[in-house]
Amino acid sequence: MKTTDNHVVVTPPDRYWDNAFNILLIDFDWHLAESIINPLRSSTIDLSIHLYTSNDNDTEWLLNVANACDVVVMDLSQVTNNDIVKGQLISKHNVWYTGRRYFSNIWQGYTEDVLTTLLIEINKQHTQGSI
Repeated sequence: MKTTDNHVVVTPPDRYWDNAFNILLIDFDWHLAESIINPLRSSTIDLSIHLYTSNDNDTEWLLNVANACDVVVMDLSQVTNNDIVKGQLISKHNVWYTGRRYFSNIWQGYTEDVLTTLLIEINKQHTQGSI
């Protein structure tokens, strides 16, 4: 679904790469995802925001999209410690997570403010001229 002329929201099984900054949000409920996406609408950088909810079950899509995205943010609030797929992703350099602060002793990507984290990462890409 297009959010503006420059931004696209994508859900499984679809994918959208084009020449956009690619974000993957994992396990955010729709209300929280919208509260993250809506402020990003004003970005001057083309954004492709992929959403994978807790109701989705295409793990191949999840892993492929996560590997292709510039930034991945996971909400671990409702995830069990044994969730292998998300455990595969959490240690990657471009993956951030929220919801379980105590994991920050193990993985450095903890964030309390997803929107600010995304804005910082988008700005880094924009100022590096890679988009």
